[in-house]
Amino acid sequence: METAMIDEKIKTKFGAAVIQALTDFARTGIPDPAKMDTKWFEHIHDTTVREAVCDTFYGARWHYKTGLALLVDKRERYAHVRAQVIDYASICETLLVEMIIHGVDKAKLSKQQYQFIDFQQTKSLSWRKSIRTTAEKQTFAWYIRVAQEEGVIDAKLATDLEGLRTLRNTVHITERAKKSNAYSLQVSDDAFKVMQRTINQTKSWFNRNK
Repeated sequence: METAMIDEKIKTKFGAAVIQALTDFARTGIPDPAKMDTKWFEHIHDTTVREAVCDTFYGARWHYKTGLALLVDKRERYAHVRAQVIDYASICETLLVEMIIHGVDKAKLSKQQYQFIDFQQTKSLSWRKSIRTTAEKQTFAWYIRVAQEEGVIDAKLATDLEGLRTLRNTVHITERAKKSNAYSLQVSDDAFKVMQRTINQTKSWFNRNK
């Protein structure tokens, strides 16, 4: 009986040590969300949104590092990469929304698409009420179109964001069935780079249009 209790304690301590080692590895190299405020996302002025973006970024990198730590493969890797792609796409989408909100609020938008809901530009969009509420009701595709037209992002990034947006749609099971090989490690790396470019280009535009 005593031997069994000792064995159980050893197993518990060993398990705790393994979990701690995995946690320490996963946390290594991931920026502190508090530091992202001034390094990555300081051009998002809404504090609540900025904090949410920082937390989402941290979570995406956590998924990446835990995937490496656990050496996941096939279905497990798919799940880890899929979560990363969805988070990276969400961060990109939010950055575009925030720049458009800033642009409308400061009268920095001068083209046509932001004034219309549809791409045929037949349905006018009213910004007279809440700018944020109006902006947040639009689609990712719309944000990309407006951001490119207004020079917030360049044409190459707009194309890559369209690809990321399409890939994110595999969150729907029917789309996932059509793209069974959609989430590889290369896809995760590409999505991360698209997010980095989105951060850089939106920050550059914001600094020119304060």
